[in-house]
Amino acid sequence: MYIGLYLEKPIIKTGYYPEIDESKIKKYRNGSLEQSLKIGQFFFDNINDECETLVAPYEYDYWNSDQCKKIVNWIENNRELIKSFNLEEMFKVINDYCKQAVELDTGVEIEL
Repeated sequence: MYIGLYLEKPIIKTGYYPEIDESKIKKYRNGSLEQSLKIGQFFFDNINDECETLVAPYEYDYWNSDQCKKIVNWIENNRELIKSFNLEEMFKVINDYCKQAVELDTGVEIEL
């Protein structure tokens, strides 16, 4: 799994990935394919519809600050569910990055 926090607001063109200098992205990587598949299925089953995200295994998604707010709220309200799936470590990173994106009014990208 890869997750990146945009430290500056990216340029967003319809139909394209956000454009930004790579030095303006704070990156986190977890090399475990098993964890990536698990988090993708977890988003698909529990989060995507409510938070307007499109997270899935082998896919890329960009979350703007409004989506990040929804994800932070979802995490706050579903800590026990996250714990029951043993995904606390990954969601700590997701939560931290989303909170920072809200503060900076930027966004987060994720690729599984």
